Amino acid sequence: MDIKQYFIENYINKFSENDYIGIEIEMPIINLSYPYVVNGKVIEGLFLTFLDNKEFKIENYDNEKNIISIKNTKTNDTISLEYSLNTIELSLGKELLIDRLKEKFDFYYNIIKRYLQKYRYEIYCGGINPNYHYIDKTCLNQDRYKVIERLLTNNSNSDLYNQFCSYCCSIQTHINTSKNNIVNLINTTSDNA
Repeated sequence: MDIKQYFIENYINKFSENDYIGIEIEMPIINLSYPYVVNGKVIEGLFLTFLDNKEFKIENYDNEKNIISIKNTKTNDTISLEYSLNTIELSLGKELLIDRLKEKFDFYYNIIKRYLQKYRYEIYCGGINPNYHYIDKTCLNQDRYKVIERLLTNNSNSDLYNQFCSYCCSIQTHINTSKNNIVNLINTTSDNA
């Protein structure tokens, strides 16, 4: 196979017929009561609340068989823990309109918020967990996160900043362009480089 055919089959043909947008939003989970540590049983109960809806299924467990990720099979949305018990992530499946992503975010956010309030927990949309000095910074017992933890702490300076994954959150936006729009996207990004 020549390089042109390889590129078409492995890259160009993977583009869809439409432009889509997806989003991943990480939010700190905050225990408002001393000692401020997040209890895994509370998070498991949150996942079980969603699993009462037959559209959800368990997507992933940690090495101790604790649920760490669930997926809505109808919308392809995922609710998961990110790195530790201190961060919940909403990965919203691709949509044509950003308004639809906002609707889905509001729906999940409100369910999570109401559930956590019963335990004096809240989700915080400020990026860094304000309780970062007090939380358990241990990563989830799952191979992917154990590798990340080893990479972060694999030096002599294992201070607070090497544990930032347990308390620092981010938002990622994914834009999947259509085959018809790929040339415009490449031109736009190369003009701004």
